[in-house]
Amino acid sequence: MEILLVLGVLHTLLILTAISCGRSHFNKGRIAGMEEATREIVRSICAHYEMPEKVVPNQVAKAIEAIQSFAGSTSSAKGVQRHHSKIRIFGDAIGSACWRKGFLACREQMLPRRDKIRIDLSLDELTKLASLAHLGFKKMMPKIAPLK
Repeated sequence: MEILLVLGVLHTLLILTAISCGRSHFNKGRIAGMEEATREIVRSICAHYEMPEKVVPNQVAKAIEAIQSFAGSTSSAKGVQRHHSKIRIFGDAIGSACWRKGFLACREQMLPRRDKIRIDLSLDELTKLASLAHLGFKKMMPKIAPLK
């Protein structure tokens, strides 16, 4: 009877050890996948900003340094959560930099060039201007007799 009890306890410990090893392996794989994804994103960002006139925004540079300095050797759930928080900060920095770049590009596109004048008209003013242009076109065109 005692042998069965010892075997049962050993079997339970073996199952618990296997579950623990499985979780550890899963967390290590998860962290490795996150690190690989962030490496690819960082490589793409660095390739985008390698042009001489472009400078990496300060927030993005700090986030890249934080991601690269993070040691992913831990396999605990807290390590995964710490890595998640670094990735969230990194994603927020990239998102705000992209939004800012798009906003500035749109504002630059909407502003008139230096040699042009921009006139903003309401819909009523535009309708009146179109009807005046049509009236002027009708009055300026010579009356040509229809061909027979």
